[in-house]
Amino acid sequence: MVRTKAVDRRTTLLLVRLRYHIETEIKSGPRGKEVAERRQLLAEDSQVLAFAGSPQSAEWLSKEQSEALLEAIPDANIAPELQRDALQRILDGVPALMPHLESAARSRAAELLEAHRRVRSAARLRGVSQRVEPQLPPDILGIYVFLPVPTAGGQA
Repeated sequence: MVRTKAVDRRTTLLLVRLRYHIETEIKSGPRGKEVAERRQLLAEDSQVLAFAGSPQSAEWLSKEQSEALLEAIPDANIAPELQRDALQRILDGVPALMPHLESAARSRAAELLEAHRRVRSAARLRGVSQRVEPQLPPDILGIYVFLPVPTAGGQA
C-alpha cells in the first residue's frame, strides 16, 4: 500500500493467475472409421486487473489504466495499522470481485481458443478441434492498494 499522485481515489491492483485446460481432439484414419485422440494441456496466464473504490462498488479500469499503475511512483508511506485495515477490507470484499475476475478468465479463454484456431487454420490442419476451459476461480496472487496523496487542508 502506498500513497501516490498517480491516483485521485483509492485504487486496487490485483495480480491474478488464470489457468486453463486446453483440450485438443485429433481425428485420424479413413473416413467413417476415424479414431479420435484427445490431449489435454494446462496453461497458465497472469493479468493485472485494477478497480477504483471499494470491492462492493468496484469501477474497473481499462487494461491500459491497470498496467499504468505498475509505474506509479510512491509519494508517501502509510501507517502499518492503516495498511492492515485497508487490506482486510479488500480481502473481505473478494467475493464481490469474483464475478468480474471469472468474466475476465472466460474472456481470456475465448481469446486463447481463437488464437489456437488461427494457428491451426494457417497450418491447414484438418480433423483437429480444440476447447479452452478456464479453471475457476482465478487465483489472486497480489493485492496492491494505491491511495491518493492528501491535499493541503483536506483528506484523501
